[in-house]
Amino acid sequence: MPQKIYLDPIVLSSEDHTIQDAHLQRISSTFITVREKEKKHYRHHLGQCLKLLIENMKEVNTLFKLIFQKDIPSGSFWDNLKIGKPVEFDKNFVLYMPRSMRNALEIQPATPSFVTLKVKSCLERPKEGRDLEIIRRLDPFIDAAGLINSEKIRSWMESVVCKAINRIPQTDYRFKHRKSGPAMTVEVTVCSDNTWFEIDIVPAFEFSKDDWLPDVCQYPDHIPSKPWHVVPKPVKHNENTWNGKVYPEFQLWRLSFHEQESAMISGSRHLKAVLKMLKKLRDNKVDQHLLTSYAIKTVFLREMTNHDDGFWRESLIKTFLHMLRILTQELSTQKLPFYWDERFNLLGCRSYEQRAQLYHTFLKAYNKISAGLESGSEPLVIAQELLTREQFRQFCDKTH
Repeated sequence: MPQKIYLDPIVLSSEDHTIQDAHLQRISSTFITVREKEKKHYRHHLGQCLKLLIENMKEVNTLFKLIFQKDIPSGSFWDNLKIGKPVEFDKNFVLYMPRSMRNALEIQPATPSFVTLKVKSCLERPKEGRDLEIIRRLDPFIDAAGLINSEKIRSWMESVVCKAINRIPQTDYRFKHRKSGPAMTVEVTVCSDNTWFEIDIVPAFEFSKDDWLPDVCQYPDHIPSKPWHVVPKPVKHNENTWNGKVYPEFQLWRLSFHEQESAMISGSRHLKAVLKMLKKLRDNKVDQHLLTSYAIKTVFLREMTNHDDGFWRESLIKTFLHMLRILTQELSTQKLPFYWDERFNLLGCRSYEQRAQLYHTFLKAYNKISAGLESGSEPLVIAQELLTREQFRQFCDKTH
């Protein structure tokens, strides 16, 4: 990997500091922050649709009825990190695992950020009752070596979603579905006003802090005990190979620490606002799939270890310029390490050319902002970099 390239911090006079801080405050409130009215609208319809969907999933599949525990949020909307319209929602459907199976379960490290779930031969089957019925119905998902097949669990969940949608009356809502990575994406149209949104549904098994893995970083001592999850995320190029060993893709489960991450970033005053600004910059410059929102969040999680809470209470402009510099420097290495296991590169599935493009795009933005602010020649350069042409025109109309 290339060596990290360090950039000079952007230095502002106290007067420019005040002006730019005001600009960022207005950009954030006008063009980035999701309106509460919109949040309320979509949250209401999301709740109604999930209720309908889950009820029908239970009707069409006995195993789902037996093992579905709860739906839990995942993704940017629930962390107040969403930009643009709140029309994409991520939900993990947590599945119950019988106590006897949990007692016989080994969570084995595999490739970085992935594990295997192995049910040992010492599994004691209950003589009767709900747990026995569940274990019997889960048998087809467990291979001869005792490994729970992630592909079969994911495919099963997809089939249950499809069957449920086919029996829901298309009156208040119209439902469609499509496959999308680890998720089954449910597309919903609200018939009353023709608005639409999407729900990404992912099956998950839940574990407690007591099950914390030795191969990831230590549980953060400043946050409360919260559950973590594994999800059947499809493996990307080379993710199933580590130290010369190749793992069959159907054996691998991706680690998910959304609840820990939510607790870590909660209350850090400007962190979320600045994170959303960098997402806005990304959307304005590159295809967002080249640099995921999660990858950007990971840079913030890693930087949090270098500062106390007071840092995030500094001015908005100071935090923004600092984190833009940190992100650009990290991209110069062509590597963004997973916070929980830095052996895993979140840019690993991108080509050399794509990673180079990301770095040079952000470097160009950083240099342009630096030159415009430090010379005083372009006081609106940050707005120009963050906003679309139409948004920048609107911003300028209200500035003069």
